[in-house]
Amino acid sequence: IDDEIPFDIPEGWEWARLGNIVYQRAQLKPTSAFSYIDIGSIDNAHQRLSSKETLIEADKAPSRARKPVKLGDVLYSTVRPYLHNMCIVDRKFSLPPIASTGFAAMVCLDGISNGYLLNYLMSPDFDTYANRTDNSKGVAYPAINDKHLYAALVPVPPLAEQRRIAERVSELMPLVGEHGKLEDEREALDASLPERLRKSVLQMAVEGKLVPQDPSEEPASVLLDRIREERAHLIKEKKIKAPKGGESVIYLGSDGRRYEKRVDAKGRESEPICIDDEIPFDIPEGWEWARLEGITTYIQRGKSPKYSLEKKISRCRSEMQSMVRVLAGEGEVRRPEQRCIVCRGEAAR
Repeated sequence: IDDEIPFDIPEGWEWARLGNIVYQRAQLKPTSAFSYIDIGSIDNAHQRLSSKETLIEADKAPSRARKPVKLGDVLYSTVRPYLHNMCIVDRKFSLPPIASTGFAAMVCLDGISNGYLLNYLMSPDFDTYANRTDNSKGVAYPAINDKHLYAALVPVPPLAEQRRIAERVSELMPLVGEHGKLEDEREALDASLPERLRKSVLQMAVEGKLVPQDPSEEPASVLLDRIREERAHLIKEKKIKAPKGGESVIYLGSDGRRYEKRVDAKGRESEPICIDDEIPFDIPEGWEWARLEGITTYIQRGKSPKYSLEKKISRCRSEMQSMVRVLAGEGEVRRPEQRCIVCRGEAAR
C-alpha cells in the first residue's frame, strides 16, 4: 500500500486504518427529550461546541437525530469536510446529547488520544484524502461516506507522544491565530500603502520637503507682488472684479506670527488680523502664504437666460468653447451660475 502512504513517519510510529482505532455507537431513535447537536452547533473556526443547547422533544426529533454521543467523543462532519466542522465533545449537557447523522461520531479505543486524532483529521493530508473526488461525492454538498472515511490511514505515535503533540498544538494554535491576525493587518497595510505614499509625497511637496531649497532663487514675496500688479491691471481693464475688501496680503510679523491685511484699489490698508490659527504647517524660508483668490482670476458668467429643450449653450465665455446639451423632462430649464478658475503666469507653475 505504498501508494496510499502520504508521508514518512518517525521510527516507533505505525500506520493504521481509522476504522481500527475508533468505533461508533449504535444509532437510535430518540424516545425522550434530548439535546441535539447539528452542524451549526460547532464553531468551525476554533473546533469547539457551542455553549448553547438545542433541546428537542422526542416527537419533534429531526430524522437525522440518530447518533448518541458522550463526553470525549470526536465529532467529524462528513458533509463538506473541508469546512472543518469537527470537535471533541468536551462538556456535559442538560439532556442526553444526540448528534446528526451528518457527523461521524467516533469513540477512540484505548491507546488513542482524542486530541491527537482531532488534530490529524484537521491536517492538510487528511483534508486532501477526504476531499478527493473518488472519496467525496456530491456537487452542492460533497460528503465522504463511512466506507472511505474509516479506510483512511492514520499515523499512530506512542500514546505519550500523542498527548505531547496534542498539548503542543494547543499551545501553538493561539500564536498561529495571532500571527494570522498580524498577517491580515500587514496585507491591509500593503493594500493602503500606495494611496498613503501618494498623499505623503503630495504633503511633502506642498511643505517644501520634497526637493532641496535654493536660497538664490527669487522669493515668493516678489512673485506675489508681480501677481498683484497683474491683477490690478486686469481689474482696471474690468476683466476681473476687485475682491471684496481689497487684495489679501499675508506676511510674517516681527513677533513671528502670520498676519493678513487687505489693500483696496486706492492703496488703503485695513487693520492686520492674526491668522496663525489658519496656518496648517510651517513653510520654508522664501515661501509665502496666499489666498487662492489672490493668485487666480475668475471668469464670471452672471445669470443664464431660460433655455429650451436640446438647445446648445456655451459652457464658459472667452477661449473655452466646449458645448453642452441641456436636457429636461418637461418645460424650461434654468442653468445655475457657473464660474471657472484660471491660474495665471508663474503662479500656476
